[in-house]
Amino acid sequence: MLDIRYSSLVSSFVFCEHQVSRIEYPELKLIFLVCDSLFTIFALLRLLQKICYFEYLRFDQYIIGPQKMYQIKAKILFNEEIISGHYKMRLHAPGIAQEAKPGQFVHIKIKDGYDPLLRRPFSIHRCEGKKIEILYKVVGRGTEFLSRKKIGNEIDTLGPLGQGFKISPDLKKIVLVAGGMGIAPLHFLAEKLNRENILILLGAESKGKILYLENLKNLNVKVQIATEDGSQGYKGLLSEFFFDLLKENSQIDLVCACGPIPMLKKIAQLSLKYKIPCQVSLEQRMGCGIGVCLGCTIKGESGYLRVCSDGPVFQANQIRWKEER
Repeated sequence: MLDIRYSSLVSSFVFCEHQVSRIEYPELKLIFLVCDSLFTIFALLRLLQKICYFEYLRFDQYIIGPQKMYQIKAKILFNEEIISGHYKMRLHAPGIAQEAKPGQFVHIKIKDGYDPLLRRPFSIHRCEGKKIEILYKVVGRGTEFLSRKKIGNEIDTLGPLGQGFKISPDLKKIVLVAGGMGIAPLHFLAEKLNRENILILLGAESKGKILYLENLKNLNVKVQIATEDGSQGYKGLLSEFFFDLLKENSQIDLVCACGPIPMLKKIAQLSLKYKIPCQVSLEQRMGCGIGVCLGCTIKGESGYLRVCSDGPVFQANQIRWKEER
């Protein structure tokens, strides 16, 4: 559809150029060129508007390669604060729920209209039947608007998007490292794996900011805590706790991590040092969410990577960590 719009625009340029060449009087030619320029500016602005608001993607189901994604009006079933400033939202999202894989995300249009302009990406936290859940922290106007949404409201939701975690069934000991809101995609992963020998390292600033501890205990996985102030579990950074774990026992088949970039950088470097395969889920501001706008690119070892479509889950050795802060 987008290619057709570009083709139509180019065709109109060619037609106008042809008409201008046939005009003999300079005054008329000037008027025609001014009108043509105004039309061109309007057409380009209109095309940009179509891209920004996905008006050209009027679909219920859309296929990108082997992957399906849906654009639906998802009904809010639950939207409440779970700890200070952190919310859980449950959405009725058939299609998305059936197709979603751990590590993928949804792109949500916060409000109708132009403010906020861009959609917001949220990791899929859980799937159950035709329902999905997201976790989010209020950090700006977009998430503030989202926190005010009521049960029964509908929000324009696009997904599932991106590349998720890729876990071989023969892996035995898997460590999931979740820093703060990094538990959002890793909870879904732990549920899907549903196997023994999974260790979850959960990090937070303090005991009161630990997310989803009780839910994790119900998954039949081992959970260890690190808090920066020492109010629960290990005292210190989660990356330091992970390092101590590796010094005691580095017999780990896979590490999956999500959280702040400084933490991910350290986890990746330690995993590479101990020759342990590591997958990281990155959090990044996004524009389109489907790999078109290039607004979420990061530097990889073999070129630029788009977090929305090449990720958000990457092999740790794909990323040029020296460039990340």
